[in-house]
Amino acid sequence: MTEQKPEQQNSQSKSTAQEIGETFWQGVLKFRERIEREGIEFTDEDFADLRDRSPGREVNLE
Repeated sequence: MTEQKPEQQNSQSKSTAQEIGETFWQGVLKFRERIEREGIEFTDEDFADLRDRSPGREVNLE
C-alpha cells in the first residue's frame, strides 16, 4: 500500500462525502417522485403519535 500525502487524503475524503451527499439527495428525490406518483399524502395526523411521551428512565444525580 502506498502512502498518500495529506492533501490526497483530504481530497479523497471530500469526494467520498460529496458522493454520499449526492447519493442521499438522489434517494430523497426518488422517494418524493414515488410518493407523488402513488398519490400518497402525509398529514399532521400521520405524525401525531410518533413521540414517546413516557417519562423514561429514572435518573440518579448523586
